[in-house]
This record gives sequence, C-alpha cells and structure tokens, in this order.
Amino acid sequence: MAKVLLVEPDSVFAAVLADRLHVAGHEVTRLADGARAAATAEDQQADLVVLGESANAGLDVVEALRGEPATRTLPVLLLSDRHEPTDRIAALRAGVDDHLTRPCDLEELLLRLERLLASRAAAQQVLQGDLTNHPLWALLQYLAQARKSGVLRVKGPAGAGALEMRDGEAVEARWRSLRGREALLALLSLEEGGFRFDAWLPEAKALPKSAPGLRLQDLL
Repeated sequence: MAKVLLVEPDSVFAAVLADRLHVAGHEVTRLADGARAAATAEDQQADLVVLGESANAGLDVVEALRGEPATRTLPVLLLSDRHEPTDRIAALRAGVDDHLTRPCDLEELLLRLERLLASRAAAQQVLQGDLTNHPLWALLQYLAQARKSGVLRVKGPAGAGALEMRDGEAVEARWRSLRGREALLALLSLEEGGFRFDAWLPEAKALPKSAPGLRLQDLL
C-alpha cells in the first residue's frame, strides 16, 4: 500500500481517481489546490503526488516539493491541459517524473502511477520504525557510521519534520516552523512517533558539497 497525495481541482475526477486508487489498496489524501501540497505531503509522508495542473497548482508546486528535504525525491505525475511539446519539456525540467496530457485514459494513468511506485520501491533502501524502540540519536549514529545519504522523515504526536543526510552527516533539518540547529534539537527530543529513511535515488539532487553540516556530534 502506498500513500498518494492527489491535488486536483476537478472534484468529480478526483473522486473517481481516488476511488480507483482505494480499490487498488492505496491510501489517498485529496487537496483541491496546491497551496499546501508540500506541507501535506510531508505531514502525511506521501509516497507519490498526482498533480492536476490549474491556476492554483502547477510547476510552482513542483518547485515547492523539490525545495524541501522531506519531499525532494517524491515522485510527481503531472496531469496537464497543455498540449505543446515545450510545455512537457518545461515540466520535466522542473522535476516532474511523468507527464500526461488531458484528456487521458484512466487505465493508462493508473499504470503509470504503479510504475512510478514500483520504481521508487525498487531503487530506494527504506528503513522505518518507531521512536520508542529506536531512539532518533541511535538511528542517526547508525546512519553516520554507514555514511548514508537521503532523507529521514519523522512524525511525532505534535507534527512532522525531516533531516537531510549526506554521507552520514545531517546537513539540513526541519521540524514544524523550525529550521537548522533548533529543528535538530527538537527532533532529538522526540520520544514517541515514527520514522522513515529514504535513501537518495541516483538522480536526486544533493546539496552542494560546500554546504555546512549541523555538527550532530556536538549535540550528541
């Protein structure tokens, strides 16, 4: 089962697609516009985003998703009303993983979604569990020793956050409205909740090598 975020202004089409995804065994969260798509994808720990392009949801939403550690590598399928090849190229350059022009066949759409989910599952090394049995500090020490790169998503009773890791070092942290060192301290104080580490896909964009780390060893 995957968690799918569906951003679609057409309520009828959204209901039909959500129903088909439910039948296929997936959990679906629906949004009518993309204003909170990135925040919702992070909070719900989505596995994939279906983005219906409109005045309130387009490549700006893709940019917002790619700008956050927790959603940087999240697969995005764009449903567009634009038919020009240049529009498709622009979408792919913006970070869209797949693109369909409307009107589209629903079965083709579902097959493309399954392909994206299968590719993500095959390429990623997923590590997940609960903070009660696996304290965050111990998990971070393991990631440091293994020199892992990717995104560690954390969800606690009061909200969600993420840590971006590069070669075992925390380089960016987010917890609710906090960023950086303050966010990392807040995450380390969590005693309840769940976590999921998604290793970066080979094509994922990492931070520049000059980006400073958060010096996790000083906090531990």
